[in-house]
Amino acid sequence: METGTGWGQGAGLGTGRRLGVSQKVLPRRVPGAEQRLRRLGLLLTAPRDQPFFRLSPAPGPVEDDHVPFLQRGVPVLHLIPTPFPPVWHTLEDTEDNLHPPTMADLCKILVAFVAEFLQL
Repeated sequence: METGTGWGQGAGLGTGRRLGVSQKVLPRRVPGAEQRLRRLGLLLTAPRDQPFFRLSPAPGPVEDDHVPFLQRGVPVLHLIPTPFPPVWHTLEDTEDNLHPPTMADLCKILVAFVAEFLQL
C-alpha cells in the first residue's frame, strides 16, 4: 500500500491531508485492520509470509491507470499486488483468475478500515 498525493515513494492516498488526518496515521489503519481481523480469526485465507497490506511502497515505479486521477488531484487508494500475478495486464487478467477467499478477505479489511476511519 502506498500513501500520498504524488507518484513514487509515498503515493496513492491523498485524502489524509485533505481531511486533516496525519499521513502517517491514516495508512497504518489498513494494515492494522488486517492484523486485527486475522487475530480474531475472521479472515478466510491462511496467514502468509507477508500480510496483504504493508506500509512500504511498491518495488519500483508503477505507471498504472490511477496516474491520471492523481494528476488531476483526485485522491487515490492504490492497491496493487506484489509480486505481480502472471496474468497481470494480459488478456487472461479477468475475474476468473481471482481467488474468492482472498477477495472476501480484502473486502472485510477495507470495510473495517472505512468503518474505523468514519468512526462508525
